[in-house]
Amino acid sequence: MPSTSSLEAMSIDLSQVPEPIMETVRLFAAVEGVTLTKPEDYARYILEDEDALEIVLPYIDHDF
Repeated sequence: MPSTSSLEAMSIDLSQVPEPIMETVRLFAAVEGVTLTKPEDYARYILEDEDALEIVLPYIDHDF
């Protein structure tokens, strides 16, 4: 997993991710007690959570 400093330098374009997938990410976070409200929250959570990244990966244009 990337270090925290390299995570801060990464960004994810979530504009192509379908709403049902974003809702799934929100539910993953809610189970862990994390509230996602802003796109930055979603991006940070996705970068830190392997399961969330796995479901979003087909929709984002990034080298992981």
